[in-house]
Amino acid sequence: MPVAGGTRLTEKPPGKWDVSPLSFLPLFLTASLLLINGCATTGFSHSRNLFYRGELEEAEAMMEATRGAKGRNRLLFLMERGLIYHTNEKYEKSNHDLLEAARQAEELEMINVTEQAGSFLSSDLVLTYRGEPFERVLLHTYSAISFLKLRKWEDALVECKRALKKLDRSPVPEGQPFTNYLAGICYEIMGDYDDARIEYEKVKKAHPEIPFLKNDIERVSAGRGIAPKGELICFIQVGKSPMKLPIEFFIPPDKRFIIPEYHPRNSLCKKAIVVVNPAGLSPSLSANSREKTEAAQTGVSGEQTMMFEHSESYVLTDLEVLAMKTLRGRMEKEIAREIARLVIKEKVSREVEEQSSKAAGVATRIVFMLAESGDTRSWQTLPARLEVARLLLHPGAYQVRIQFLDADNVLIDESFFEQVGIEPGKTTFLLTRSVL
Repeated sequence: MPVAGGTRLTEKPPGKWDVSPLSFLPLFLTASLLLINGCATTGFSHSRNLFYRGELEEAEAMMEATRGAKGRNRLLFLMERGLIYHTNEKYEKSNHDLLEAARQAEELEMINVTEQAGSFLSSDLVLTYRGEPFERVLLHTYSAISFLKLRKWEDALVECKRALKKLDRSPVPEGQPFTNYLAGICYEIMGDYDDARIEYEKVKKAHPEIPFLKNDIERVSAGRGIAPKGELICFIQVGKSPMKLPIEFFIPPDKRFIIPEYHPRNSLCKKAIVVVNPAGLSPSLSANSREKTEAAQTGVSGEQTMMFEHSESYVLTDLEVLAMKTLRGRMEKEIAREIARLVIKEKVSREVEEQSSKAAGVATRIVFMLAESGDTRSWQTLPARLEVARLLLHPGAYQVRIQFLDADNVLIDESFFEQVGIEPGKTTFLLTRSVL
């Protein structure tokens, strides 16, 4: 083709290249994975840190400003923000996020073949976060608690039923007894005593040491309510959920793969005590003198009436144990997947070497090795343990202290509720969290 000045541009025959397109693969992968790794953590860690410092409004604002609201981290964004709202007692907003997350989690159960194929040349961080099985159950569990706090009993039971369906597919045989117990409570509120008994019996099988379960089962088996007394149920969340950390394996000279593994964050709190006294009485009782909380006084009528009462809370679901068992249960699949990824990457590296140069092949292997990144995404605002305390009380107004103790029974944290009403035949719910 003649041009000005007599210079000719020679057209390339179709399919012929001086440089193979595969030569650009290392550069492409490097840029792509740097972008992926950078975006995966934007804003999330800052919001979580604010949450654990108790700065809930700031945590909300930071989460809302992140770029995780869309794309492959959308589900994780909804989980984290939903639980921040929940802890801040914004139950309507919490359920908006958690129910949307549950809907999205259902859709994500279908495998995206294109995403899966792309992850074999990069890392699992290119995959849309689908949530761990126990996290998907907890979406409905927390939604049910929100509905209980909003006194929407039927909606709470609907969410419990959805959680139970997911529990039926749980990869961990122990299940999540806290969710079963919550379902039992909801069935009992709605007068479905047979189904309440079934759920309570499941919990008793997992935790035969819990004393109030015997009374729960006997009560619903007889089809009777709690009248003339009222009831206080405390849902107590303790500690911080375990974190996924990368475990690296090197295969000299230029290969490695990474497997995620849950690591506990070692909660200081080992026990929680619920201390109840009638509103208007001033004594502030520490956990170290809790034997005094069983003191009784003689009322005007001569009957023995409760002045102070206490109850320990009981761990129903240990999320640290559950998370680690869930991940270890599929460890063989994780390792097999990583080996398959190594095989595919080596094949691509050889093709680059054959079509371009040995140096390009070496560069590709190095990029693959350096860009390998384990998927350590998880719902990190969850607690380490889910506990319950249940007390039958005479109708009236009470002050309630939930005291958190360390291994030496020393008080390290406390939640105080100044005015808690107990009505005959009805249940009052309290929800609290200590991150220590």
